[in-house]
Amino acid sequence: MSTSRYSAKAHQRDRQTLFTSEDLQRSASGSPIPNYTNNSIPISNPYERSRLPNFSTKAAEMAMLESQSDDTMNEMKYKLGALKDLSIAMGDQINKSKNTLGDLAEDMGMSSERISDNMNRMRRFVEQGGVGWKVWAGFTVIILWFFVWVWLF
Repeated sequence: MSTSRYSAKAHQRDRQTLFTSEDLQRSASGSPIPNYTNNSIPISNPYERSRLPNFSTKAAEMAMLESQSDDTMNEMKYKLGALKDLSIAMGDQINKSKNTLGDLAEDMGMSSERISDNMNRMRRFVEQGGVGWKVWAGFTVIILWFFVWVWLF
C-alpha cells in the first residue's frame, strides 16, 4: 500500500462525474457564466461568482476526500493488523524466553548443588588422606635440583 496522503487513483477518475448536467450544458453553450433563472441571484460582476456555492464542485471534492479517507482507513486497518500480528508474535517469543529462563534457573540451582557437594567431598578427601608438608617440600627440592642439573650440564 502507498503511504502517500493522496490516492494514486485520484487522477484517473471519470471527469464527467465531477460535473452535473447543468455544468455540462453550460460548457456546451460556450458561455463560462451560468444561465440563471428567475429564482437565482443575478451576477453584476464576474468576481461575485466566488461567493456563490458551486454544489457540483463541492460534491466532487467531498467525494474525493471521502475516497481518500476510505483509502487511508483501509491502509490503517492493514497496518494495525500487521502490528497486532507482530505484537502477538512478540508475546509468544517473550513467553518462550521466560519459560527457557525458568528452566535455566532450575538447572543452575541443580548444578550449584552438585558443585558444592563435590567441593565438600574434595575437602574431606584432602583432610583425611592428604600428603604431609614434608613430602611436598622434598618433591619441590628434587624438581629444583633437576632444573639446576639440566641448566648447568
